[in-house]
Amino acid sequence: MTRRQLLWILVAAPLALLLISGVSAALIWSQLPELDQLTDYQPRQPLRVLSEEGQLLGEFGAERRRFVPLDEIPKPLQDALLAVEDSDFWNHAGLDYSGILRAALHNLTHSGPRQGASTITQQLARDTYLTKAQTWSRKFVEALLTVKIERVLSKQQILEIYMNQIFLGNKAYGFAAASERYFGKPLAKLDTAEIALLVGLPKDPVGLNPVSHFARAKRRQAVVLERLVAVGQITAAQAEAAKARELDIRQPRRLSGIADHAAEQVRAEIVARYGESAYTRGLSVITTLHYAEQAAAQESLRHALFELERRQPYRGPEAQVKLPEGEEGLDEALDAAFDAYPDLGELHTAVLLKVAKSGVLVAVSDGPRVPLKGNAPRALQNAKRGAVLRVLEAGSN
Repeated sequence: MTRRQLLWILVAAPLALLLISGVSAALIWSQLPELDQLTDYQPRQPLRVLSEEGQLLGEFGAERRRFVPLDEIPKPLQDALLAVEDSDFWNHAGLDYSGILRAALHNLTHSGPRQGASTITQQLARDTYLTKAQTWSRKFVEALLTVKIERVLSKQQILEIYMNQIFLGNKAYGFAAASERYFGKPLAKLDTAEIALLVGLPKDPVGLNPVSHFARAKRRQAVVLERLVAVGQITAAQAEAAKARELDIRQPRRLSGIADHAAEQVRAEIVARYGESAYTRGLSVITTLHYAEQAAAQESLRHALFELERRQPYRGPEAQVKLPEGEEGLDEALDAAFDAYPDLGELHTAVLLKVAKSGVLVAVSDGPRVPLKGNAPRALQNAKRGAVLRVLEAGSN
């Protein structure tokens, strides 16, 4: 091969590749989906059934979401998210070319977990229209769709939709729903430690879920806090204080059960009227039920049934759960049992741990492991480890 032929190949090959890429881009661009789902954004919100006073009686739907306009989302939360997920968000046109090059070089020269460089807009494009398949064709379509979104929507619109749309674990979609889900508070009341934990979730909302994987979530929180120090959003002292702060993560919410029958009746009627879209339209149905009166009636009935049950011979355990033989994994198994069988008023859930001539040991839902007294040990002699019981505190009626 002559020098001229080699030079011609070196020049022609990139031009041919560029031409093919341009033609492919033009063809794919014409087939990209319309952006109505984003330009006319209608977030999927669950059906909520409320009492006359606004107390939640029932919530139905696969996604928990509370839409909050961007100007009502605290600026520290917005800034922290962008510092971690897309630090050049306000400047780029959808794609972070330097980040893509950096990630590509890292992935070529390092083994182990692959590094990504997806911008907020790319994540929104992927989560709204595409799959997460790691293929070049999908990434090419994602890049084009990202450019299209940036041309149609403002940066403020993109950020607002992203912060209300992104999945953050435990059926929580968007930061407002996640704040309620994990901390039981609105966005405006979040502190630095809580903001850092939430901002860390988009990386892996299932694996970093603080309810199931608290230690992992705390490690990710620390990474986020160090990033916020690096970009000057907080001081090192504030980061250390946030790391040390104990977080009170809420367990999955259980509704009161005050009017389950009424909530179910409303659900059936609304679904009959609006179809399956009732679960995603964000409808709130206010009933004529008075919460306090309904609660009093429920409590009266519960006491009557309890007194009737107490006069009967012991009927055996409510259920049987599988427990590990030793201590390893025991706390997790007990937590799962207490989630599946919640307390009923002052009737606490207990799981049988040990039956011996010396007595009976149970784990109670509010934490301690206690020996049972009175007639319980005699009635439980034939019970097995893992039996689910109901216990009443000494001195309770």
